[in-house]
Amino acid sequence: MGNGKDLQLAVKARDLLIYTRRHTKPVNTDVDARDVSKLLRRIADMDDLSKAKEVCTVTAAALKRRSKEGFSKVSYRDYGQDMRDISKAILRGIYAANNVPFSLEPEHRIAEIDAVLNNAALLLDYISICQELEIISVKTAGTWSSKVVDVKRMAASWRNNSAQRAQAIQVQKQKEHDEHVASVVLFAVEEALKRARKNK
Repeated sequence: MGNGKDLQLAVKARDLLIYTRRHTKPVNTDVDARDVSKLLRRIADMDDLSKAKEVCTVTAAALKRRSKEGFSKVSYRDYGQDMRDISKAILRGIYAANNVPFSLEPEHRIAEIDAVLNNAALLLDYISICQELEIISVKTAGTWSSKVVDVKRMAASWRNNSAQRAQAIQVQKQKEHDEHVASVVLFAVEEALKRARKNK
């Protein structure tokens, strides 16, 4: 990559991708029929009703907790896969932007950075939705969002710097163009004056 800040941004995007991969791993939320059968037989064999109630309460709480945490197969299809793809697109976009020859195509680099920023905003929205649906915890959502915001903040700074550099390049090109036009006009005037003097 280019300078140190660009490299740091790529490292943060890579960390975000790994975090996203780990936290979108589908979990098995289905209850196995054999486990239910064993549990029911165990409860049926109990003489003490209060003991049976305790087992049922603990098991129900565990199943409820298990069903709330992590991506089920359905939520992975609805959100998790997209979140992985968006994270990959963020990292790819950073490398794509960095590989653009800036002096030749400044607008192309800015467009690539804009795509990174748009993907970061979209990923933040996905994280918020998943937290609202209790697919992920508030703590996980906070850590995840913080990683996205870090990438977004650095990418926004990169975009602003690139825009300023692009403007400076444009000003310099305009100046060179104006100087060239002025020299052509001056040369034409001088030639015309020479011809006029010869014809006297």
